[in-house]
Amino acid sequence: MIDKGAFSYRKVNAQAQRRDPNSLLNNLERMIRTRKEYPEFSTGTYCVLETSEPTKIFAHSCQDENGNAVIAAHNLTEAPIKVVIKLWEKTFDHFIHLFDERPNEKIRNSGIGLELAGFGFS
Repeated sequence: MIDKGAFSYRKVNAQAQRRDPNSLLNNLERMIRTRKEYPEFSTGTYCVLETSEPTKIFAHSCQDENGNAVIAAHNLTEAPIKVVIKLWEKTFDHFIHLFDERPNEKIRNSGIGLELAGFGFS
């Protein structure tokens, strides 16, 4: 048990994290649930995607045998950034943000435009 410093049980504990909807614990639990809801993450074919910012953004996809796909994009820098992710097929017509409360968005010109916070993800 850590009893001193910034990570001591007096400053960081599971009970307090559970009560905070924006805590690291709740965010990780939400990501794990989302991963389990979308089997493409574990059974799909993995592919690294091209982006308009290849030295700053890492993007990849997983696509199942039915053509369903999930895409993850990671900002590897501390600065917010706008990026376009190039898709490998022209058949996709919309996308859904899994971790945001934003509405479905149309795909234009076989690419997805995103704004990512510093060290953010989508």
